[in-house]
Amino acid sequence: MATTASREGDVPPLASHSAEDQTVPRKYYILADTGPSAVRDVLEAEGIRTHSSHPGPFPRFHPPGHNLISIFWLHEGWLPYIPSQSPYWNLWWKGSRFLKSDYADLTSYQRLNHFPRTTALTRKDSLYRLLRTMRGIYGVSHFDFVPETWSLPNDYTKFVKVYADEEFDGRGRRRGMWICKPADQSRGRGVFVFRELGALMYEGNAVLQRYIGNPLLISGYKFDMRCYVVVRSYSPLVIYNYHEGLARFATHPYTPTDDSNIYAHLTNTSINKFSPWLSHEKEEVGAGCRWTFGRLRKWFEACGIDGERVWRRIHGTIVSTLLPIAAEVPSVPDGCFELYGFDILLDDALKPWLLEVNFGPALSLDTDVDVEVKKVESSYFLF
Repeated sequence: MATTASREGDVPPLASHSAEDQTVPRKYYILADTGPSAVRDVLEAEGIRTHSSHPGPFPRFHPPGHNLISIFWLHEGWLPYIPSQSPYWNLWWKGSRFLKSDYADLTSYQRLNHFPRTTALTRKDSLYRLLRTMRGIYGVSHFDFVPETWSLPNDYTKFVKVYADEEFDGRGRRRGMWICKPADQSRGRGVFVFRELGALMYEGNAVLQRYIGNPLLISGYKFDMRCYVVVRSYSPLVIYNYHEGLARFATHPYTPTDDSNIYAHLTNTSINKFSPWLSHEKEEVGAGCRWTFGRLRKWFEACGIDGERVWRRIHGTIVSTLLPIAAEVPSVPDGCFELYGFDILLDDALKPWLLEVNFGPALSLDTDVDVEVKKVESSYFLF
């Protein structure tokens, strides 16, 4: 999938440039976010002066993801937007939400990388309430891809009732496990698995889910799938599910009887990069904790798994998640788009389970797998 961030006929001419330049309109981008300007060195190495003393949205960067985007744009001939010097801008990439006025002021040649009013997707407790409403309207069978969920603290009493009815195993422990996640955190921060109610401790709003105890394993290792999804429009709903992505592995063999080992239960790369087993040559998985979807497809094929059916079910899960908010997103200019990171877990029956939807998924290039997946992905959703 390729989307055009600026159309030639819509790009205003520069105030003055050479005859050679007139054949190729310049494209300017804004990278706006809080945080240190780590990308400045990349830009200046390419011969672009960032004028760091100048106030305004550029050059304020969020280093991990925007580093990749800056390098890619520079190689494609884009220039950074410099307030009071650049005559216009074409694409504004921001790590946070835009103001209502930002959408109102858009012209036909300008693009923003977010839609308004989509928080219901990317905040865990809001997503749960959204899908719970859909279940009530259309039935559980149409929205059965989310584990049994409670929103804390509001649903605490409801959960305790369910917990009290749980059966015990032969060792006197409750059979089921649960996973608790802060409602507004990312990268696995604050997430923990527990079996006994006394271990449930949380601050602020959180989401509590029945732990999926029968995940599909590869040589004994649990994994989930980070799917990169671009929404080009909500009215009509236009979705692009990128064919590549990341299979993210836990770094310790899965042990359903032990809820204390986070490296066996959590697949977040930001957690497993600190695992003592990260660099070990794990059976079939190898060193590290990530595969490309291409490698995962080959594994499906080698195991006789109908990979196409798996992808169709995952795509259906993504579409069903996005549909409920489509009518809630206000009308905006055609230049908006959004990149989401859908985290999907397959169980041993190959059923996809939606874990969460990530706002602004990381685009850092930490490993060769990242380069293989994310560099090509950037060209797809930006052009």
